[in-house]
Amino acid sequence: MIDEAPYLQPRAANHVPLTPISFLYRTADLYPDRVAIIDEERRFTWLEVRRRCEALAAGLIRLGVKPGDVVSVLAPNTA
Repeated sequence: MIDEAPYLQPRAANHVPLTPISFLYRTADLYPDRVAIIDEERRFTWLEVRRRCEALAAGLIRLGVKPGDVVSVLAPNTA
């Protein structure tokens, strides 16, 4: 179908790849006060999740982690 309609090809104006990071930023920008995570009695909004992710990234950078480094995480399935 796309071959039949070249004007429907993905372009910068109509197509942006959605990565986990871009999804997080976009969602936090659009819905900052909506609940993103519920963990028993604890609730986190999209803005809070974004800030927590940014704090984790900043901590990794302070530890010397650079782009291309491999980082592993062993974590329980909780907030």
